[in-house]
Amino acid sequence: MDRGLLAPLSPHEEVTLRRVALGIAQLLDLPAQDVERLKALLLVEEHGGSLRLTPVGKKRYLALPNSCAIFDTGAPEEALAKMADFIRKSRG
Repeated sequence: MDRGLLAPLSPHEEVTLRRVALGIAQLLDLPAQDVERLKALLLVEEHGGSLRLTPVGKKRYLALPNSCAIFDTGAPEEALAKMADFIRKSRG
């Protein structure tokens, strides 16, 4: 089994993984230490100046509690729009 699926993540690393999965942060906005750890676990990779999940990273993300299964829908834009709408409504 891949180490990236089993290694414990700090709460901050988990948040960084979620941000990469959802595409809601630029590479320079993410904590460098978290990014390096996620790269070492082969959960994320650089692609065209940004980060994306590796196949192992997608599995790890989907295994997180309350993750949004955006990879199975075929329409990530729709999932992100629903999430943004939820956040706007929760803020009042």
